Amino acid sequence: MRQVQVFKWIQERSGDGKPQNVRIQDGMATFHQFGASYEEFENGAGNYAVAIIERADGSVHQVGADMIQFLAPPAAAAHIGSKWERVNEKDASFSRLRVPTGWLVREVSDCAHIGNDKNEYITTGYDWRVALTFVPDPDGAWLAAPGGAA
Repeated sequence: MRQVQVFKWIQERSGDGKPQNVRIQDGMATFHQFGASYEEFENGAGNYAVAIIERADGSVHQVGADMIQFLAPPAAAAHIGSKWERVNEKDASFSRLRVPTGWLVREVSDCAHIGNDKNEYITTGYDWRVALTFVPDPDGAWLAAPGGAA
């Protein structure tokens, strides 16, 4: 979830006394998702996009999608697109790569192909076995590498 600046329209009088709509800031909120709403007219409903936001007091609101502005992405997002990091744990080591909303975690191991001779271990070749998984972490809580990145 990301922080957003929320806006609202107010009506003010211009220098010549005519009313005009002015867009002003209406506080900060946490963005949850986009949605759809509608307004009834005499000839049917008109649909429009909304943003579902949560205020600091826990209240949830929907505002027009054009009435929010996403703020700078969290620090974790700055890490996106860099290189694979090696993470060394006490019993294992693996690599990870920060991607939007989480991590790709990769483990590569050598694999020997054993021949048909059951009395002797004769290898007929080697290759690599790769395991890859995605670990959700939208807020970048795993940025501090457990055991330290190598």
